[in-house]
Amino acid sequence: MSPREFSREHVESAMAQIDVDGVPAGRGSVAYDLVHDGKRYPPKYVISLATKIATGTELKPESFEFTPSDRSWFESNGFRVEKKESAAANVTATSSAWTEFKRAFAAFRASPSERFYVSLRRHRAAQIRELLANPASIDLATFDADVWAIHTRTLLDGRETDILAHDNKAIDERTARELTSALANGRLELHGNYTWGSATRVFGTTTPEREERTKLVREGLRWLTDSTLSPTEKYASITAVKGFGPNITSGLLMHFHPTEFCLWNTVSRTALAPLGLPTGTITEFLDSIRTVRAELDAEDFIELDRFLFASQNLLLTATSGGDAPLATRARMILKVSPGEKGSAWKDCIDGQYICVGWDEVGDLRTYETVSDLRTALVEKMPTIGNGNNGAISQLANSLWKLRSAQPGDVIVANRGKLRILGIGTVVEPSYEFDPNRSFFAHTVHVRWDTKRAGAIEKRGHWARTIMELDEDELAKIERELAAQPTAGDEETHSEPVRSTPDPYRPRTLPEIAAELQRVGLRIDPRTLRRYHIALGVRGFVILAGISGTGKTWLTKAYADAIGAAYRLVPVAPNWMANEDLLGFFNPLVPGNDGYQDTAASRFIREAANEFAAAEAAQRTARPFHLVLDEMNLARVEHYFAKFLSAIEVRERGDEAVIELHKSDHVALTPNLVVIGTVNVDETTHGFSDKVYDRAQLLELPAPRDLLEQHLRGTVAAESALAVWDAVQSVAPFGFRVVDDLVEYVRVNVEDHGVAWEEAFDEQIVQKVLPKLRGSDPRVGAALEALIALSNERFLLTHQRATRMLEGFRQHGFASFW
Repeated sequence: MSPREFSREHVESAMAQIDVDGVPAGRGSVAYDLVHDGKRYPPKYVISLATKIATGTELKPESFEFTPSDRSWFESNGFRVEKKESAAANVTATSSAWTEFKRAFAAFRASPSERFYVSLRRHRAAQIRELLANPASIDLATFDADVWAIHTRTLLDGRETDILAHDNKAIDERTARELTSALANGRLELHGNYTWGSATRVFGTTTPEREERTKLVREGLRWLTDSTLSPTEKYASITAVKGFGPNITSGLLMHFHPTEFCLWNTVSRTALAPLGLPTGTITEFLDSIRTVRAELDAEDFIELDRFLFASQNLLLTATSGGDAPLATRARMILKVSPGEKGSAWKDCIDGQYICVGWDEVGDLRTYETVSDLRTALVEKMPTIGNGNNGAISQLANSLWKLRSAQPGDVIVANRGKLRILGIGTVVEPSYEFDPNRSFFAHTVHVRWDTKRAGAIEKRGHWARTIMELDEDELAKIERELAAQPTAGDEETHSEPVRSTPDPYRPRTLPEIAAELQRVGLRIDPRTLRRYHIALGVRGFVILAGISGTGKTWLTKAYADAIGAAYRLVPVAPNWMANEDLLGFFNPLVPGNDGYQDTAASRFIREAANEFAAAEAAQRTARPFHLVLDEMNLARVEHYFAKFLSAIEVRERGDEAVIELHKSDHVALTPNLVVIGTVNVDETTHGFSDKVYDRAQLLELPAPRDLLEQHLRGTVAAESALAVWDAVQSVAPFGFRVVDDLVEYVRVNVEDHGVAWEEAFDEQIVQKVLPKLRGSDPRVGAALEALIALSNERFLLTHQRATRMLEGFRQHGFASFW
């Protein structure tokens, strides 16, 4: 069809549509660009869209060419047509990157090790094409073991070997020859794709039901094997199927179409960065990688992808016998704060990763561009950045950098502006999104060096959670750490709280709610409002509820959200007097140093000092939150009597003073609030009316809807909620039990290959059944419900619950033992 059959207006409409939607994969320009209003467009795609606008039918790209008459028509209608210089020529004009790239590719081809790996990938691609030829016959176990994972098992002459488990290591020439022969003779048995890695060990971790996961796999494979579709059309269809992201989809398409499609992931994008080629979208990447293949004369994309992987993993040398590694991108250095005041640092050390929040946006690898991620932040977290566009863009860019972290990059973990917690190196599999974590689900795997930790000079610009540093800044940090002894990672509440001249700004309830959401605390809005107002009205709040509902976490997260000083004081069962909480005077110590302060009394003094300093400076005093954890383990009236009296005086508006000793008094100032957490069970003491009269009492429940949100995306979510429904009337459990259960199941499934049902069964016995005790008739009803629920699914639970119910019916009392 001639372009003269549509008008200039149709062309402008087509260009406007491209401005909004972009150019689909494989529809970019090759030889010429249309230039209009300073923007460049692919001519053939413009013709296709303009034809569709004019006639209702879009031209398929293979059905026509961009001819000289087309060019004349565009130029006569005011559009410029410019010859598209190759990306290689553009880069060569400004750098030697292409020269180095071609020299490295020659070394790659000369390497016996790399020739073997290319043969291995091509051999495995042919096997996978045969394996997946009939999607309806593929089961989930086969897909996980032979397609989803990069390696599961390699057998040489019938015996398992790990010789190919780490293909980022070169093998010597003799081994390469032997393995090449074994591959050709069928002596190597391969399980896995041997080309790309996956962030999870199995397909569809966010889809609990095995039958549904199998259905999704077969749906994706049906698109893959549909011979009526082009590779780019297949890409669009497969990535629309839940569980099939860009990594596995492009890898499968490269296996099925090795001369038409290339694996698109962080490694390949990073490898092309020195060439200055655009790779941000699949369209840009395919256009760029085709240019690279033509320039290098690579046989297929399987060979080219292996070269990109090898170059990023420093396997190659500049010449076949040289020692200098191929130049790769400079390592990235990120400063990352693991939670407010380093709250998630222990998790990071235990799990050997760094983690951050903003979990609502999900897996960062699902976004093709940083712009897509920014849009998701706005849509899914509408309160983020208080609507400040600059702050939102900054956050999106920071998360994008974290997503792009690669092995060898450096992570500097900090707490505030004055302390380094540790410095580490990124290791495989780099970035992962872990939906099983209750908060801070964005993780990057790191090998930590906690000896490189300690105090540093104040960094006034370190307010953001994620920041990129340069080599000079890292070197400066290293020098500062080396110049002083490492202080270790002491608990944040052990540091003294000092008065600060900085003006304190009270936070609004929406600001507090947004911050609690950011750190992953699940609390219904009404409970948060009640807690917020109760603290302001009374200054003494009791938080009650079953164990594990997040009472202590709420006190800490709320204090952090408003910028309050925080001190957690565990109450001991043997506390009998005021001195246990507030300290005592030791007459054997001379002078005023004789008073033996406790953590609580020191904190009260600090609050009083801050209040006095704020009044003198005519500013708002910083709040101080003193938390008495498990307050009713001892009798409150015995150790809290002086406090109760002083609280009453303060509420009347008079100056409230606590006498610590006859010569030592401390003011109970308005900026100090006291929160007590209590678990109500048979092991604790009750409260008198004197305590209730002076406190605001809030019960912190574990509502089913919040537990459901907390469990969302975990394999045992439905079963866990069914167990909660069965026992909630007599023995409800909270987030702590749920977290233990989820982690126990995850470790069993991922590390030991245990079926999730088996691990979940063990958790019901270990975490839930011991709570079902006593003579309450509801205990019997709960046991009956569990027996019905566990029948034929959870054998251990069924057997133990049946035994407990028999005891309940015989003796009128249920006991786990």
